[in-house]
Amino acid sequence: MKWENILMAWPENSIFWKGQTHHWQFAEPKTIVAKYILHFKGKTDLPEQDLEAMKASPVVEILDFAGKTLLVQADNEQDVKKSLTNPAHWTISPETFIPIPDTRKRAEK
Repeated sequence: MKWENILMAWPENSIFWKGQTHHWQFAEPKTIVAKYILHFKGKTDLPEQDLEAMKASPVVEILDFAGKTLLVQADNEQDVKKSLTNPAHWTISPETFIPIPDTRKRAEK
């Protein structure tokens, strides 16, 4: 296979390819928006005014909620706190990923 065919088959939306013919460039880094997990510490259900304030906020997006826990997407933690009417009743923590350990046996040398 020729190099021209490989380059033309490279996806245009790739971070390494900007669509110019045979000109490799690094694309500008995309902004990464963090996800935060919010847990309501109160004894009642989720406060409706907090949910409405977050839905109306242009910088915070509710991705999922179940029970007293919300998953939201925002630029930083301060934006999340500003969108809450009473942030003292909420625990805010960034979403973290824990890699699954590799349990495959290794060949001994």
